[in-house]
Amino acid sequence: MVLPESVRPLFLAAGWFPGRRAWFTRTAGLRRLASYSRGAALVREFGGLHVGLSGPGRERPASDVQFYRWPTAACRDAVADQESPGADLFPLGLAHRGHMEFFVDAQGRLLVDSIPDGRLLTAGETFEDGIECLLLGRSWPETR
Repeated sequence: MVLPESVRPLFLAAGWFPGRRAWFTRTAGLRRLASYSRGAALVREFGGLHVGLSGPGRERPASDVQFYRWPTAACRDAVADQESPGADLFPLGLAHRGHMEFFVDAQGRLLVDSIPDGRLLTAGETFEDGIECLLLGRSWPETR
């Protein structure tokens, strides 16, 4: 994974380093998802990290992100009926002090479930774009 230079310092401060491989063996019903290979790779690299801070951002509030150490199929319950057919959202973690949950889909997009209102939003067309939007408070693409 090549992190955008704009967020790399935040990941380094959280304990990430190039070549990091978190132990990820518990798949708990996620292996069947079309997004499994993308999601598992992200959890192996970033699992357990708490990156950034919630607060003022560039264009909207910035969010902290906390990657799951061992995501499970139960983490998908809130979005299973909202996802597009074939999207197979893979749960990556929580954001904005736990008020949002974020996912990667089979196409590699980063999506966010706004827990208070249950809206499923596209934060970025790629993980890299979406993580910049979350951590830096950049505007997101259109709402799904």
